[in-house]
Amino acid sequence: MSKRLLMASAGLNVALAGVAMLVVFRAPPATNPSAQETPREVTQKVSRVKLVQEPDEVIRLDWRAIESGDYATYIKNLRAAGCPEETVRDIVIADINKHFARRWREMNPVREYKYWRHGRSSGDDPTREAASRRKALEALLREKRELVRALVGVDLAEDGERYADPSFRGSNADMAALEFLSVEKRDLLRQVRDKYEAQIQQINSNLDPDNYMPPEVRGQLAALRGQAEAEIRESLTPAEWEQFQLRFSDTAQNLRNALAGFEPSEEEFRRMFELRKAVDDQFRGLDPGDREAQRQRAEAYRQLNERYREALTPERYASFQMSQEPAYRQALGFVYAWDLPKETAARLYEVQRSAQEQARGVQAATAAERQLAVERLRAQVEASLGELLGEKALAAYKRNQPWLRAMQ
Repeated sequence: MSKRLLMASAGLNVALAGVAMLVVFRAPPATNPSAQETPREVTQKVSRVKLVQEPDEVIRLDWRAIESGDYATYIKNLRAAGCPEETVRDIVIADINKHFARRWREMNPVREYKYWRHGRSSGDDPTREAASRRKALEALLREKRELVRALVGVDLAEDGERYADPSFRGSNADMAALEFLSVEKRDLLRQVRDKYEAQIQQINSNLDPDNYMPPEVRGQLAALRGQAEAEIRESLTPAEWEQFQLRFSDTAQNLRNALAGFEPSEEEFRRMFELRKAVDDQFRGLDPGDREAQRQRAEAYRQLNERYREALTPERYASFQMSQEPAYRQALGFVYAWDLPKETAARLYEVQRSAQEQARGVQAATAAERQLAVERLRAQVEASLGELLGEKALAAYKRNQPWLRAMQ
């Protein structure tokens, strides 16, 4: 298991800590404009009574007499009870963090984690939604900063590290990825990660500046990965272990990346995962200097693509083959970057493939005939691309496509 596997639950633990903070919800004061966006809700708490022994009297502090659903009143009561100003700020800002963390979580509910899909095609956080999330987050952060500044005079932009609330900024992706496990088993994964991560970091820190990894170091890392994997597997049921592998193993991550443009169904991914895992396990920890072993590995992966043919229908295998073409993957990257429909990638790929075939067909013509044919072809290609992309995206596409420049 790689370092990435050991760190797979790192973000989750932060998110879990944030979720645990969302138990109490307090609305801003009614006089604050932000209070109109979230209904007032005050959690009933068990009365906390503290007896303070003074020289001549006993002072009885009842939290119910201090706590209030209105922040201004709450602050006034805390000060009246003799609470130090710094403690007032700590209490109020922590409560505000809980309030805004809850609002953020309500705006971003946990979605189903589709382990068989590449991140860009999973629907979890596509580009257009990511931009919308950033804007919403920035607005919520501004609102929180203004509220804190108005209530207790603290500028979170200047002194935010002390009062930071990681749950407010986090996403639910890691939590969704581990939703199949109980809280106790998620915590166990964190313990395993912490146990082995420090050892792996120590080994990596002793590598040469060029990161050359001698065989003995590869052996040490492989042994640590094996130990961590064994501990995790022992703590999970067979069904949980299978789900863990499908989400976090190197095989699963590499397969998702390889199938980014294919978008397999869950069933297709599972069949292809089993085929690839057998090859990955066979050649795990291979010595880069062993040329014969490297040749055998390359041949095994070549045959793997042929075995995928047996796992897919003819139509889906054709789609898989196209998804492996460098030209298609390049088109897909452009489409993602410009937030265009995914279908546009296939059309871009077809335009390029067709144009290059036609260009090869005129190579036997005379120089004058060839120049005329290529000019006509180039005009047709640009017209087709313009219909697909629009003026602005077309200009960017033309800047970054060597095959278009080659047609000149």
